[in-house]
Amino acid sequence: MHDLKPTVRRVLALFGLAVTAAAAAIVFGAAGYGSAASVPTGCPAGKDAIKVADLTQPARLMVDQWKSSPSVLGRNPGTVSVSAHVTACGGRDVTGALVYVTATPWDQFSTPAEAATGADGWATVSMTQADHYPASPRQELLAVFLRARKPGEAILGGVSTRRLVSFKVDLTQ
Repeated sequence: MHDLKPTVRRVLALFGLAVTAAAAAIVFGAAGYGSAASVPTGCPAGKDAIKVADLTQPARLMVDQWKSSPSVLGRNPGTVSVSAHVTACGGRDVTGALVYVTATPWDQFSTPAEAATGADGWATVSMTQADHYPASPRQELLAVFLRARKPGEAILGGVSTRRLVSFKVDLTQ
């Protein structure tokens, strides 16, 4: 494995710049170039559930499971419960992440307020059937946009994630 430190020092010396130990620590990280400690993960230590407040970039939330109740939507489902499971850092449950759910195209179902994930990483919201469901007499799937985010961070940035999922529709029911 080639060590870049001497190469960087020679290039800097060509430009008349000296490399001090303090400068090297800034460039290579306090633990040295390429060490695991010099690459932060944004994940808190441990193997248990994670509080979303403890996550930092570059860690990212992930919606890894989703389900609806009823599992197959009929012609007039009324209220549909959508549940999403949020993980991070290698599949650890995330507590306190805000989950947003909306059906697409819009106005098939109501858009509920965001819900926080519990200790098990699951959040559940209820959507009420609206005027434009079904979107077609031949509709077979309901596409749903899911977003999970850390409260207080930008919706499009930070550790947030988004996913488009679908649920089975059977209009003969």
